[in-house]
Amino acid sequence: MRAGALRGFFAAVASVFLALDLATKEAAERCIGPGGHVEVIPGCFNLIYARNAGAAFSLFQGQFWLFLVISAVAVAVILHYVFRGAERRPLWFFTFGLLMAGVLGNLHDRLLRGGHVRDFLDVYVGEHHWPTFNVADSCICVGFALVALLSWRGERAAAGAPAAPTEP
Repeated sequence: MRAGALRGFFAAVASVFLALDLATKEAAERCIGPGGHVEVIPGCFNLIYARNAGAAFSLFQGQFWLFLVISAVAVAVILHYVFRGAERRPLWFFTFGLLMAGVLGNLHDRLLRGGHVRDFLDVYVGEHHWPTFNVADSCICVGFALVALLSWRGERAAAGAPAAPTEP
């Protein structure tokens, strides 16, 4: 694919997932509300509404400026790779789009929602709950997993080891 087409693909992925993140947060806030709870799959999955002024797992509560700086650096790094990086495979641009959507989705909340992000996905087994999260968090986690996988595949290929087939 040409560089312009890849950048367009990146922008489309980022836009779709950012819109999905913001729409689902709005729906959770409107339909569930603070302290609300909707059981979706008993013993496994709920929709709840929570505000998180921290990062993943509610770490670093109230560190607004730290999150703002980290978000700005993340956006700059992603844009650097999109516009200046040597990688030209579509899966990398999909990955960059996921990461950008996640960063911008949570940054939107921090800037426009009083310094916190809106979380609503509650996955659990019995009494053991994973920290509540949102679509932006999912985009960031999947994006980082893809970066690790794609980097590992690239290193294996560079070392002469057989790598999994890559997309055209």
